[in-house]
This record gives sequence, C-alpha cells and structure tokens, in this order.
Amino acid sequence: MIATLKDYDDVISAFHLYRNVFPHLSPTDIKKSIQNKELIWKYGVAIQFKYYKQKRKKGTFTTKVGDIHLIKMCKVNGGLSDMAFNEWLDLLKRGRIVLSVRQDNHRAIKFYERHNFNIQTEISWNEDKIKGYVMTLDFDRMKK
Repeated sequence: MIATLKDYDDVISAFHLYRNVFPHLSPTDIKKSIQNKELIWKYGVAIQFKYYKQKRKKGTFTTKVGDIHLIKMCKVNGGLSDMAFNEWLDLLKRGRIVLSVRQDNHRAIKFYERHNFNIQTEISWNEDKIKGYVMTLDFDRMKK
C-alpha cells in the first residue's frame, strides 16, 4: 500500500493523465513523498499526503498540528478509488484530513462528499482567478 521507489514510474504516469488538474506536478516531490512514506499506490490509485507540523491558514480555515494534508489523488483507468481510499483511512486509523480542491473539479468534489468530507471555506489561487474549497474529514477507524 505505501508506495516504494519501484512504483515511481507508475505513479508519475497516473498523475500525468491529469495534467490539467495537476499542472505543477513535480517528479522530485513525488519521489520525496515515496521516500518519506507519504504516498499510497494501491489498485491503480495514488494518494500523496503529509502531516502538518505547524498550523497553516487556508482561506479562513486554520489547520492543526497533526492534521493530514491530502495533497494529490488520482487513478489510472479502472483504478479503484473508493477501495484504495478506505484502506488508506484504515492504515491511518484516525485523524482529520484537510484538502483544497478547485470548484470546477466536480468529479473530485463528488468523490470527497461521498466520503463525508465537508466544505469548510472557499479559497482562491492565482490572484483570485481560480476558485476552490477547503474540505475536511474527521475519521476514527479505531472504533471498528
């Protein structure tokens, strides 16, 4: 489940399928995430994440130390997003996931809402030209 360097090419290829969503993809960042065990590769799905080490302001929302930042997520054709995402939550056990998503990325927003994420605030990038949302999910898989 945690990606290894042998998964690197497959992960990069998966993200390249979504160049319009991830125009600033940095292969170096992907490699670093793999080395730091902060990238999942399972069922054709890549999830890049990291833990916040300090509070961060995202629009009017403030993250907490220990929150999980879902940086990027994508799948290859036929990838099993729901299954990979749920297994990732099982691996993490509990916490709060924070992400930002473009408002025009309806497919991603629908996925996150299906998994009980809530919109916390609006956010914008590129001098207010690109609108988005900050979304969060509080979860606890220890209660199972």
